[in-house]
Amino acid sequence: MTTHNHIDNFWVFALVSKCTQENIDGYHVPEGTTAMVNMWAIARDPEVWRDPLEFMPERFMGEENEFSIFGSDLRLAPFGAGRRSCPGKNLGLTTVTFWVAKLLHEFEWLPLDDGGVDLTELLRLSCEMANPLTVQVRPRRELSC
Repeated sequence: MTTHNHIDNFWVFALVSKCTQENIDGYHVPEGTTAMVNMWAIARDPEVWRDPLEFMPERFMGEENEFSIFGSDLRLAPFGAGRRSCPGKNLGLTTVTFWVAKLLHEFEWLPLDDGGVDLTELLRLSCEMANPLTVQVRPRRELSC
């Protein structure tokens, strides 16, 4: 099997559809082939994102930088798109937002050392941190029993 830049890491996909054409962009694709969009590559494409490997959360802030995470803008579609999008996305967003807010409210989060945060990734079935995040956690208020 030959892979090309636009389909590297072929097993990290969010969207799936059946191919009905024989030739796509000059490539022979047999009818019935399952074609998948490589979301990992889109998220790291310098033609889509400026400095894609840099941690820049501000790229998503402000009116001019608003992105739908529900699949209508494939630059940022963590839950997939279309008929095959994640059925639990609303529950996931609500739950994660609640728990992050609760953890930030209840605890003070401090770096364990002066090394900073290592954002090196390890690509497996999902994208994971190569080195676990280690922090010192301190309760913001006295716990009572």
